[in-house]
Amino acid sequence: MFTRKKIFDEVGPWDEDFFVYGEDVDLCWRVKKARWRIVYIPEVKVLHYKGVSVGIRRETQDITKASLETKKRMIAETTQAMLKFYGKHYRGKLYTPVVLTGIKVLSLFRSLRMRLGHFDE
Repeated sequence: MFTRKKIFDEVGPWDEDFFVYGEDVDLCWRVKKARWRIVYIPEVKVLHYKGVSVGIRRETQDITKASLETKKRMIAETTQAMLKFYGKHYRGKLYTPVVLTGIKVLSLFRSLRMRLGHFDE
C-alpha cells in the first residue's frame, strides 16, 4: 500500500488499537470517507505469502513456523479486529448487532476447523 503524506495528515495515522488485522481496512475506510480515491494498479506485482507469519492458511502450512497457540491467537485477533472496526464505524446502525453476531459465529467455525486439523482456505 502506497499513499501520500497529505492523506495521513488529513485522515490520521494507522490506528494502533488494531493489533495485527484490520488496520488496513480502517485506514482505507477513513480515506474513502474523506473522499480520496483508492486505486488498484494490476500491473504492479507483489509477492506476499499470506498467513505465513501467523500460520493459519492451509497453502502456507509447509513454510510457516507459527505454533498452534499463535494460530489460535490469530483467529481471536482477526475477530477482535473486525468487531473493533464495526464498533468504530457502524455504531448505532440497525444492522450492526447482526453483523457483530455473524463475526462471532464465523470465529467459532474457524476455531472448530482448527481443532479438527483444518485451516483457512
